[in-house]
Amino acid sequence: MPAPSLVQSIFAYRPVRDANSAHHRWAKLHAYDDGQAIANWGFDPCADTWTPITIDPIETAENGRQLLPSKMPYLDLGTLLFDGDEAITTATPILQPYGEFLPARTESGRTDLAVFHPFGLISWGDPDYEKLNEFSEGQMLYLSPHHPREIRTLGTFRHPMDPHGAIYLSDELVTELGYAGLLDGTTFRICPPFVDESE
Repeated sequence: MPAPSLVQSIFAYRPVRDANSAHHRWAKLHAYDDGQAIANWGFDPCADTWTPITIDPIETAENGRQLLPSKMPYLDLGTLLFDGDEAITTATPILQPYGEFLPARTESGRTDLAVFHPFGLISWGDPDYEKLNEFSEGQMLYLSPHHPREIRTLGTFRHPMDPHGAIYLSDELVTELGYAGLLDGTTFRICPPFVDESE
C-alpha cells in the first residue's frame, strides 16, 4: 500500500555540522560545566542568573588550512551560537519571540558572542508516528504529522525524548535566518514526519 499522504508540509530542522559547513569556523564547549549549563537551562528565562559559558573557537582545519568566518558557527549539543555583535543584532528580531540570547565568552577575552536559549518544548506526538533514531552522526527526530502546526507556533524547541539535547527550529525560522545571511557555519538537517510504509 502506498504511504499515506501528509496533510501539511511543515518541518522542523536540527543544526548540524556536515560537509556543507565543514569549511567554516566552529566552536567547542570549553569545559564539562559549560555543557551542563546548556543541557540544564530549562524552558524558562534564566538571563538574571546566567553565568556566561566559555567556548573554544576552532579557526583552523586539521590540515592547517584557515577556516572561513562564521556568523553562526556550529556549537556542541546542536545549540545556536552567534559570533559578533552584528550577528546577534541581526538574529534578535527573528529569534527573540521564541527564547533569549545569553552571553558567551572565550578564554582570550572575547565577549561578543551569544548562545540562544529556546523556551519551547514540543508536545509528545503519537508514538506510532514519532520516534528518535540513532545514526552515525547523532540522532534524527521524526515528528508526528498529527502536530505539524505546533512546530511553527513554538518556533524553536526541544523534544521530550531528548530534553537536554539539541534544539530544533521551524522551517520558517530557518528560512528567515537564511535571508538574514546568518547560516554560515551551520547546516540545518530536516526532521521529516515519520511515515509507516509497511501498511
